[in-house]
Amino acid sequence: TTTKQHLNLFHSITTAPSIAPIVHLSAPIDLKVLKTKSRSILLEWKPPSVVRTSENNNQTNLLAYSINWKPKSAERQREINTTNTSLLIDDLSPDTVYLIQVSAQLASTKGPYAQMEIKTPVEPL
Repeated sequence: TTTKQHLNLFHSITTAPSIAPIVHLSAPIDLKVLKTKSRSILLEWKPPSVVRTSENNNQTNLLAYSINWKPKSAERQREINTTNTSLLIDDLSPDTVYLIQVSAQLASTKGPYAQMEIKTPVEPL
């Protein structure tokens, strides 16, 4: 009977309803460059679509964004997190192609990246 009790306990644990909402995020929408200078890029995007599949829809979670960028030829990337839907990336190198990725995060769910390549102009003399 102990085996039967363990099975019943296991069954009740695995079939217990989840309290946490299951969230599906799209990539941020309409990622675009507002301004490009030789050493900075100003980005803007719209929030992603959010789908909650639990009954807990009244829960308010803060939507945050993770922005990664690196010169296309480099291995290391830089990252910054924000709750804004725009960001000025500075301290860049002139005349360089950058790979930029923006993803949204809600609770513990991280969505896919919206990404783009942008080249900074040559520094003016």
